[in-house]
Amino acid sequence: KKNLRSDVKNLDFKEVMRVIDLKEELERKMNTPWPKIERAAEICMMSRSKFVRLFKGIFDKTYYDLYREIRMQKAAELLLEGMSIAETAENVGFVNKSHFAKEFKGYFFVDPSSYKL
Repeated sequence: KKNLRSDVKNLDFKEVMRVIDLKEELERKMNTPWPKIERAAEICMMSRSKFVRLFKGIFDKTYYDLYREIRMQKAAELLLEGMSIAETAENVGFVNKSHFAKEFKGYFFVDPSSYKL
């Protein structure tokens, strides 16, 4: 496997910080969907391909994989705190409760209703 981190060694510090800042900003707004990769790249003032390479180099995950992971980890936390499935779904940016349940089960291999127990 290619070491992706070597791809980002010589990049500009400001570019790296723009990507990190974007990710942190998006985490704070978990109840709204993350922008498409093209828009995220635009926000970070770089091409799509550079953004994709840099994002994976920094976080060792793709943009969408990290988005899914953050949403599901936050959902698990909210469910364990006693929040309802519908409220949890809304809080992590899902409009449809059944779509949330399907995604949750795909990630944790257990239904959100069973996870709460």
